[in-house]
Amino acid sequence: MSQSITAKAFKGGLFSIFMRFGNIGINIIVLSLLARLLSPLEYGVFGIITLIVGLISIVPASIGQSIVQIAQDDPAAVGAGNVLTLAASFLCCLMALCLAAILIPLIGLDAYHGAYFWMMVSLPLISMTVYLDSVLGHRHQFYRASVADFAGQVSGSYLATLILASLGQGVMALIWGNIIYYGVKLIGQLAGNASIVTKLRRPNSNIVKSSAWFTVIQLANYLGRSGDNLVVSHALGLPALGIYGRAYNLMAKPVLAVSGFVGSIFYPLLASVRSEPARFRRGYERATLFCALLGLSLGGYFIVHSRLIVLVVLGNKWDTAVAPFAVLAAATYFRLAYRVTETVAFAAGKVRSAASRQLIYALLVVVGALFGSHWGLVGIATAVCIALAAFFALSVSFANKLAGLATYDWLKLHIPSAIAVLLAAACSRLLLSHTHLSELLSLVLSTMLYWSIFTMIILMHSFINSKSETSLFVHSLILQVFKFDIAQRLAPNARKAC
Repeated sequence: MSQSITAKAFKGGLFSIFMRFGNIGINIIVLSLLARLLSPLEYGVFGIITLIVGLISIVPASIGQSIVQIAQDDPAAVGAGNVLTLAASFLCCLMALCLAAILIPLIGLDAYHGAYFWMMVSLPLISMTVYLDSVLGHRHQFYRASVADFAGQVSGSYLATLILASLGQGVMALIWGNIIYYGVKLIGQLAGNASIVTKLRRPNSNIVKSSAWFTVIQLANYLGRSGDNLVVSHALGLPALGIYGRAYNLMAKPVLAVSGFVGSIFYPLLASVRSEPARFRRGYERATLFCALLGLSLGGYFIVHSRLIVLVVLGNKWDTAVAPFAVLAAATYFRLAYRVTETVAFAAGKVRSAASRQLIYALLVVVGALFGSHWGLVGIATAVCIALAAFFALSVSFANKLAGLATYDWLKLHIPSAIAVLLAAACSRLLLSHTHLSELLSLVLSTMLYWSIFTMIILMHSFINSKSETSLFVHSLILQVFKFDIAQRLAPNARKAC
C-alpha cells in the first residue's frame, strides 16, 4: 500500500526542516556579528553581484526543474541535464567576463573588480549545485541534500566569512565565503553519488523545450524576486541596497527555509501523484495547511517585533531598516504560500500558464518599485507587497481549480491559524507596551509569549474540533513524530539483531 503525501513529506522533510531551522538560528548569530563588522555599502556591493549571479544561474535551475517534471527516473535525462548545465554555465561565465568592462562601471563597481571577477569565475560551481539540488530532490535524497547544504553554510557562509571579515577583508569576506559554501556543498552532494555527474548524454528535444519554458518562468520569477533590489540600487544607491537587503534577509531566511522544503519535497511528491486526483488534492490541502500555520504565524511575529528584531540582530546603525522590514513582513504569508500554489501548477505540467503569471508578477514588481522609489525604501517595499498579493490571488485561483478545491474550503483551512495569530499578537503587543526592559530581554520574553499562545490555541482547536482539516493535519504530524521517534529508537536494536 502506498504511503500518504503527508507521511512521505514528513519522512523526507523532518530532517530537512530541523536542519534548515537550525541553520537559521546559527545564521542569525552570524548575521548579527557581520552587521557589526561590515558596512551597508559592502553589503550593497555583494548584493548587486549576487543579483548578477542569480540571473545567470537561471538556466541550470530550469534544467533541474525540467528533469523532475518529465524525466521520471530516466538516467539518460539526468546525463543530458549534466551536459546542458555545464555548457550553459561555462558559456554564461565567459559572457559575464567578456562584458565586465561594460557591467562594472554600469553598476558602480569600479573599486571592486576582484569581487566581480571571482564570483563570475565560480559560476560553473554554483550552477552545478543548483542543478544537483533538483536532481537529489527528484530522487527523494532529502537527507543528503540537507547535510550538504548545512555543511556548506557552516564552513563557508559562517566560519570563512566571519574569519575574513574580522581580518578586515570587507566585501571579499562575503565573496570567498559564498564560493567556499558552494564548493563544500557540491562535495557533499556528490559524496557516494559521484555517478550523477559522470553520466553525459546528448539532450533530447523534450528536455530542451521543457527547460526553455522553465527558463522563461525562472526569468520572470527572478525579476519578481529581485526587481525591487535592482530598482533600489539604481534609484537609491548601493548603501540603500545594503540596508534593504538586510531587511529583506531578516524576513526571508525563515520563509526560504520553509519554501525550500516545499519546493524540494512537495514538488516531486505531487508530480508523482498527478494522475491520482484524490491524492493530488489531499497533498495540496496539506501543503496549504502547512503554509497557513507557518506563514501567518511568522508574518504576525515579524510585524509585532519588527523594531526589536532589527535593533537586536543588526544593531543601532541599521535602524533605517526597521520600516522596510515591517512592511515586507506583511507579505510573509504570500511569499511562502505562492510556492505551494505554483508547485501545484508545475506538478500538474501547466508550465505555460505559470510563465504568464510570473511575467505579470515581474512587471508589477518592477513598475511598482519604480513608482514607490519616490517614497524611499518604504515605498518600494509597499509596492512589492501589493504586487505579491496580486500575483498570489491569480496563482491560488488557478491552483484551486487544478486541485478541485473550492475557494470557501481553501479559506476555511486558514481560519484557526488566523485566529491564533491575532490573539498571540495582541498578547505580545500588550506585554511590550507595559514593559520597560532592555531590547534583548523584551524580545526574548515577547517571543516566548507569542509562540506559546499560538501553539496552545492551535492544539486546543485540534482537540476540540477533531474533525476539521487543521486538526487532522496536526494529529497526522503528531502521529508521524511518534512514529519517527519510535523508529529512531528501534533502529540501533534492529542493527544489533542483524
